[in-house]
Amino acid sequence: MALLNATKLSLHNGNAASNAVTIEVTNAHVTGSSKALTFNADLGASDKILTSAGVAAAAGSGTFSLGLAGQIASGVTELVTLHAQKLQSTIVSSGNRNGVVNDLGQYIIMTGSGQTYNLPSGVLITAGSQVTILAGSSNAVTVTATGGATINGGAANGSITVTGYNGVTCICIDSSNNWLALGV
Repeated sequence: MALLNATKLSLHNGNAASNAVTIEVTNAHVTGSSKALTFNADLGASDKILTSAGVAAAAGSGTFSLGLAGQIASGVTELVTLHAQKLQSTIVSSGNRNGVVNDLGQYIIMTGSGQTYNLPSGVLITAGSQVTILAGSSNAVTVTATGGATINGGAANGSITVTGYNGVTCICIDSSNNWLALGV
């Protein structure tokens, strides 16, 4: 399966053309467990490729191949492999949930009928703390501020409604545990 053919990427340091490197992907494919990426790089006499194995000389134009083991010609290895991270999640199928510190950074998936999620409050909740509440069924979910906090500048201990099969990310915006709700 071909993924890329003749794709170019130019990297510049400032506006001068002399401070640029162009990398052209000439072939990229995945066949079964075999993976390969071939590219050309126009590098100057003093230019180097920085890798996890250290600095490897690569002056002039050349063709380098990245194979299954992550090796690029002359023993140079790839710098990093990117992985999509899966967030932790908690499924609440019935009843209400009083938010706790462990909910922060998680998906809270509410699947029951008539459920309420009470946002966490207290000294361990700080600006930037966030939790995402998902209505994981056709039922709406009520999200309520606690401890005198607000949601989107509304009333103290106010609430918002997340309609079925929707979600809201709530981010604490100050030391009083006031929340900004995205997605309502």
